[in-house]
Amino acid sequence: MGRKRWSSYALYEGDELLFVGNSKEMAEYMGIKIKSVYFMSSPAFHKRKEKSKKSKIIYRIEEDQWGYEGCKGT
Repeated sequence: MGRKRWSSYALYEGDELLFVGNSKEMAEYMGIKIKSVYFMSSPAFHKRKEKSKKSKIIYRIEEDQWGYEGCKGT
């Protein structure tokens, strides 16, 4: 049986943490679609915004059933 994973997302503006929640909560908080949350957490979006200090960027945080957490992003 494989590991079950849950994903949470963290929203940052520069170095400031603004919000943490699942994809649905993040979309509601930001007033965007869930698929936009997925795109804003992608390496392609991060590369576009890497030079801007005030851009809002979402990082995906994975947690499996054993409590391991890891950050996916740049």
